[in-house]
Amino acid sequence: MMLVTEPYAAQVARWPRAGRHILAQCTDDAVVVYQVYCPAIGHFAARHKFFGGAFSLNRMSWIKPNFLWMMYRSGWGTREGQEVTLAIWLERAAFIDSLALLPTEIGVAQRPTGSGVAPSRWTRDPHMVAASR
Repeated sequence: MMLVTEPYAAQVARWPRAGRHILAQCTDDAVVVYQVYCPAIGHFAARHKFFGGAFSLNRMSWIKPNFLWMMYRSGWGTREGQEVTLAIWLERAAFIDSLALLPTEIGVAQRPTGSGVAPSRWTRDPHMVAASR
């Protein structure tokens, strides 16, 4: 699937003015999230179209539906181990199921309770925080 791009000004004009929302590129069946990896993992995944090689399910990771926020968090791809940013299409049902595992408060971390679920928390998009001030 191809990513669709458009100018920021065109997007922001359609964004909700209030409330909590997840802004992401999606279809009826999938949602795009971004994740950063070290070159060994990221390049393998990009080349083979699946995770393998040095990839491990035991690795702590975070995903974001906002490309620029992910780039900011990874030091614009300059932090060690965070040099490769991938766009990953997740099944929409899996994405929605994962949302049910998140804490309801922004910034509050939720630790797993033996379920094998990684720690998770909401973080605000910096543009939305700035706009609400």
